[in-house]
Amino acid sequence: MYKYLSKVLYSISIILLFAGTGFSGDINAYFAPEGGFNAKNKNRAITMKDGTQVKATLSNGLMKMIEDTENSGTIKICMYAMGDMATVDVLIKTAMERKIKVKLLLDACADWTKDIRTEILKRVKKAKETAIKEKKTFNFQVKLITRERMEDRGRIMKLKSGNTIYGTMHEKFGVFYSPRSKVPYNSFAGSSNISKGSDQRFAENRIFFYDNPSVARQFQEEFARLWNEYGSCAVSRCQSEMYVPAYPISGDVRVIFNGEPITEDTYSRIDEELEKLISKVDWNGGLDIAMFSFTNKNLAEAIVRCAMKKSKAKFRILLDMTQMIEDKSHRGVIGPWFERQAKKNGLKNLEVRYKWRSNAYGWDEMFKRADLLHSRNRLLHHKFMIVNKNLMATGSYNWSFSAEGRNLENIMIFKRSYKKHDQTIDSFLAEFDVIWDSLKSRGIVKEPIGMAPQSITGIRGRNLRKKIIALLGDENNREIMKAVNKKFMTAKDLSKIVEMSKQKLIETLKAMEDATLISKSVKNGVEGYQQAD
Repeated sequence: MYKYLSKVLYSISIILLFAGTGFSGDINAYFAPEGGFNAKNKNRAITMKDGTQVKATLSNGLMKMIEDTENSGTIKICMYAMGDMATVDVLIKTAMERKIKVKLLLDACADWTKDIRTEILKRVKKAKETAIKEKKTFNFQVKLITRERMEDRGRIMKLKSGNTIYGTMHEKFGVFYSPRSKVPYNSFAGSSNISKGSDQRFAENRIFFYDNPSVARQFQEEFARLWNEYGSCAVSRCQSEMYVPAYPISGDVRVIFNGEPITEDTYSRIDEELEKLISKVDWNGGLDIAMFSFTNKNLAEAIVRCAMKKSKAKFRILLDMTQMIEDKSHRGVIGPWFERQAKKNGLKNLEVRYKWRSNAYGWDEMFKRADLLHSRNRLLHHKFMIVNKNLMATGSYNWSFSAEGRNLENIMIFKRSYKKHDQTIDSFLAEFDVIWDSLKSRGIVKEPIGMAPQSITGIRGRNLRKKIIALLGDENNREIMKAVNKKFMTAKDLSKIVEMSKQKLIETLKAMEDATLISKSVKNGVEGYQQAD
C-alpha cells in the first residue's frame, strides 16, 4: 500500500511540476548503419551547436547530446562495450575543458571487451595525471561491473561440470544533467554499443530523449543502483550515487529493468512483460519482431499460440543470420523451430526471414574450416517488437534465457497514442520493412550489393550456405575471394593468382557467382569480377 501511494504521489508531483511545459520533450530515434536503411531515416540531419549539419547517425546523435550538456553539468553512461575511442576522447576533453563530471559504468564480465576496458582506463588515467600537473579540474570516474559482483548477486549459472557462466551488464544508456538541476532531463538508450561497428556496419538503433525527466529519471534510478551495488571503482575516487525511486508518468515511455529487485528473493522480469504485449495482438493485427538473438522458448511458444489463435493476424520474425543454423555453437536457436512449427500447424500467417550476407562466411583459422565469421557479419543487432503497429518494446534485451536470468538489461515501452511515440514507432517500422522486403532474389548477382540490406528465407539460406562453405573449403577459391574483395579483377588477373586450368577457373567463377559470393560486371569495357556484397 505504501509503495503504491508513493508511486501515485510521485506521478502527481511530476505532472504538476511540468504541467504546461511539454514534459514529453523530443524523441529522436537514429539508426545504423550510418543513419539506417530506410531513405527517410538515412537522409535526416542533426544540427550541431556551431550550426553545422551532420548525418543523423548513432555517433552524431551522441555527440550532439554531449555538446548540449551545459558546462559544469554531469554525464553518466552505462555501457556494455565502448570501443569507439574517439567518443572516449571527447568525454575526456569535455571533462577537462568544460568541467563536466563524467561517470562511466562498464561491464567487465565479457572477456572480449578486456582490451577495450584497458585502453579506456589508460586514457582516463593519463588525462588525470595531466590535469594534476596543469592544476585543472578533472572529475572522471570509472567503475567496472566484475564477475565477482555478478556472482555476489546471483547473476550466474553453475554447470554440472563445475564451471560457472557469468551474466553481463548488457545495458547501453546514458543520462545528462545541467549544473543547476538534481534531476536529469536528457537521456539515451537502445540496442547499440558505443563502437564504430555499431555506428557504421550493423543494423542498430539508439533513441535520444530531450527534455524528458520522466524517462531520464528511470534510467538514473538504474544507474544509481548498478553503480552502488555492482560497480567496483577503477579510476579516481568514485562517489556513490543518491538512489531515488522513479516511476513512469502516464503518457510517457515506461522502462523495465530485469535486474531490479522486487523482494529479497525476486527480480522484475522482462519476459513476462513481453508475453503480455504478445497477447495484445488483434485478430486483424500483427506482430513484427527484429531480434539479434532469440533462444527463449517460452516467448516463442507464446507467439505460436497467438498465431494459431489469431489466423488473420500477420506474424513477421526477422532474425540475424546466426540464428538460421542449429548446431553445437548455436543450440536452441528459435528460427528453424519457428519454421517447423509454421509448417506443422499450417501457419501461413507466420513467416521467418534472416538478415543475410553471403560474404559473412570465410575461413576460420582457429578451427581450420569455412564458417560464418562474426567479424564479417553485418549484424542485425536490433532487439524490438511492434504489436499491431501501435505498441513497441525495444532496448538492450535479446530474447534469451541468459538475458533474462543472468544479464542486466532493459526494454522501453512505446505507445502510438502518446505524444511523439508515433514518430518513433514509424521510424522503427520503416527500418524493419526495408530489411524484410529486401528478399534475396534467386540467380546470379549482376552488380555488387555493398551495404544494401538483404533478407533470406531459412530454406534458401541454408542451401546457399552449403554451397558457400563447400567453395571456401578450397584454398584457391579463398585466394580468389581475397583478390576480388580488394579490387575489380578480370579472369586473366585471377589466373595469375591461382593455379587452375582455364576451364577450371571458368567453372569456379561460375560456381562462385551461383553462390552469390562474386558478381560479374563490365568496367571500362572490360569484363571482370568483384565481391558481391
